[in-house]
Order: sequence, then structure tokens, then C-alpha cells
Amino acid sequence: AVVSTQSTGYTLIPWALARTLVEIPFLFVMPLLTLVSCYFLTGLTLTAGKFFSAYLCCVLMAWGSFGLGSFLGSCVTDPQIALALTGPVCMLFLVFGGFLKSNEDGSVFTLLNEISWINKGYSFLMINEFTDLELNCENVTCSTINGTVGR
Repeated sequence: AVVSTQSTGYTLIPWALARTLVEIPFLFVMPLLTLVSCYFLTGLTLTAGKFFSAYLCCVLMAWGSFGLGSFLGSCVTDPQIALALTGPVCMLFLVFGGFLKSNEDGSVFTLLNEISWINKGYSFLMINEFTDLELNCENVTCSTINGTVGR
């Protein structure tokens, strides 16, 4: 969001507080709508504790995205440039943040793995779902196809 430098009606701090207060309902409602539509359809663990933990994680990921958008918006003066930068920056976090590619080799992109809110949120959601989960593996037959175990 680009703040007008010609305006003398308000300073930066009231503008930032007002913008944050306006965004708060969206940052809580949109993750809830997304999570409710996906959580129950995918057969995840149906306990209140796990659901609200996943919701808290989604809210924090939304806040991280909001922060990145605010940062990019404050770095440039043209809104079109800020919008053009958002996609590539998010792709950097997706591809090199450990979400799609392992960064165990100590490459230069390891820092992106450490600061990636997407990677940390995904890891938390996996831990949230699979902790204390008991899988029923009875009557499961496995076969090997070219040395790979499959069902």
C-alpha cells in the first residue's frame, strides 16, 4: 500500500494502525472459511483442539502474508510494481523455502527455509495432524513393483 507523500491530513502511524485494524476481520475470517471448507472434506482428525490449532496456524500464515505484502508495498512507490513483485517473491519462498525442495545441502537458499512462514506453517500443520494419530494397518497387503513397495 503506497501512502501519499503529498497528504498532510494524517501521518504514517495513524495510517498504519487504521490499515491494520481494517485488515483484522479479513485476517481472521478468510482463514476460517478456507479451513472449514477444507478441514472436514479431507478427513482430518475431528477434535476441537486440532481444528483450532490448525486455525491458529492459518491465521498466523495469513498475518505473515499480510506482513510480506505490507513490506513490498512500502519498498516501492508504484502499486503495479508491488503487485508484480509479490508473485516472484512468494515463489521464492515456495520453491526454495524447503516446501518443494529440500535444503539440507547447505545451499545459499537455506536462509529462505529458515524464514519461510509457509514452510513453518506446513510443518506445524503436519505435526498437528499426525501427533497421536493411530493408523489401522491391518489387512493391508503390499506388493512390490520394480523394487518399489505399493498397494
